[in-house]
Amino acid sequence: MDPMDAVTQLLMKKIKKVNDDPSTDSSSSSSSDEVLTGHFKEQHASIKYFVKNVVLKYSPSDFKKHFRLSKTSIEELMNKIHKSHVGHPGYPPFDSLLLTIWTLSTQESFREVGDRFGISEGHTHRVFISYCKKLMAVKDQYIVWPRGEAAHNNVENFNVLRGQRSFPNVFGCIDGTHIAIPGPDGDNSYYNRKGYHSIQVQAICNAKLKFINVYSGWPGSVHDARVWQASKICQMLEDDPRSLLLPNTYLLGNSAYPLKRYLIVPFKDNGHLRRRQREFNKKLSSTRVVIEQAFGRLKGLYRRLKYLNVLKLANVKYIIIAACVLHNIGIDDNLEYYPEDHDDDDDDDNRENEVDDQMQIPEDVQEIRNRIMLSIT
Repeated sequence: MDPMDAVTQLLMKKIKKVNDDPSTDSSSSSSSDEVLTGHFKEQHASIKYFVKNVVLKYSPSDFKKHFRLSKTSIEELMNKIHKSHVGHPGYPPFDSLLLTIWTLSTQESFREVGDRFGISEGHTHRVFISYCKKLMAVKDQYIVWPRGEAAHNNVENFNVLRGQRSFPNVFGCIDGTHIAIPGPDGDNSYYNRKGYHSIQVQAICNAKLKFINVYSGWPGSVHDARVWQASKICQMLEDDPRSLLLPNTYLLGNSAYPLKRYLIVPFKDNGHLRRRQREFNKKLSSTRVVIEQAFGRLKGLYRRLKYLNVLKLANVKYIIIAACVLHNIGIDDNLEYYPEDHDDDDDDDNRENEVDDQMQIPEDVQEIRNRIMLSIT
């Protein structure tokens, strides 16, 4: 007899036995249908009281490894976000914050996270988005533009960053990165030059890799310079650089950004750069790399940002800013991070992303860059 025929006969006998049994209820009948069709309901093994029975028994080092922050820092953060907000209905606030950090830190599905924390997939998603919004609501307490004494300390940290090779008088470094997303139906504006759909994130960081300004939401196909021009920080610097920068200080950017008196970028390499210009570019790049390192740390610790599988684009900004807030807290918390082996730099010195060289640059702005070049080369 064919083995498949034998299996079929056994299945039919089991179904007949179930149907002939007068004690069989509707659920048993349903089970027989599942046997016949090969469709079985998947049983999820959720972890009951995961936080109480597992997480709270972690050693301090294990807790910090899994949740990217110390328990004390998480409790302080929880107190801040709940001064003006209540917890998500039906789930404890502390557990909700841990769930959100876990979800950001991994690429587990919402079903897997829900199984771990003992709630449904839908409830997990609602808690996650709710707490990302709460983190975004307190972003101004954690993503802070340095002023006063903090501004002077900020510049000094850059001055000593590379010793004698440091680029002088830097206030911050700017760059953009892409967060991969599913392609929105009928909208190609999110398809970037790297060949995938994404949301743009523009950020400025200090010498310690902390973000001091973050701006996100533009489709991936938009040029970095266009995102910059649309940002509030650009408009403020255009109106009055002294409102944000100390005298004779500036931001560092790459060739995707326009040269400004407050934003210094490399000389465009047309193959005929002089020695001093090349040396200038090298020193600028060695300092500006901190923003690339900051993005690498952000995506390395909060791995969900490597691919945000979201249905509502409106939720993307909450998730990104929430991760940036946690990133900054982690630096203050002395969280150790060991970079992964891959390069997470979206820029890659791609000349397609350079600002049009035909743009008119005022002579006084060019002179500022030339004076800096002469002083450091």
